[in-house]
Amino acid sequence: MAVGAELRDRGHQVTIATSPVYAAKIASENFGFHPVRPDVSLEDRATLEQVMDARRGAERIVRYMCGTVREAYEDTVPAAERADVIVTHPITYAAVLAAEKLRKPWISSVLAPIMFLSAYDPPTPAAAPWLVKFRAFGPAVMRAI
Repeated sequence: MAVGAELRDRGHQVTIATSPVYAAKIASENFGFHPVRPDVSLEDRATLEQVMDARRGAERIVRYMCGTVREAYEDTVPAAERADVIVTHPITYAAVLAAEKLRKPWISSVLAPIMFLSAYDPPTPAAAPWLVKFRAFGPAVMRAI
């Protein structure tokens, strides 16, 4: 939303395409809104506990999102057709597909440095600070880890 606010302040029309659960928040910030599945519920405690699991949460989120790409793509294309540029999050696979299909420029936002996986300069997760010691052994060791 911060990127959208900056673009809006520079005179651009901004539409945020996301889960309907965020419609009211987006409207309250005076952005355009376009609903895209999956329609998640922030009240669904069981699902939230599953995806927030320390060991398997990230995997579960990726699997879930991969299972909704077709529906999300169908919902995203109408909004993407009207866009000059598409700004995505790394997990919005359907938006990237829509941008490429429509030959629209797209920008990928990365909010967490761990998204840049590198055997040469790997991130050190807070839960495993000891990993930094293995950097001295080179990229082969880091790839194995």
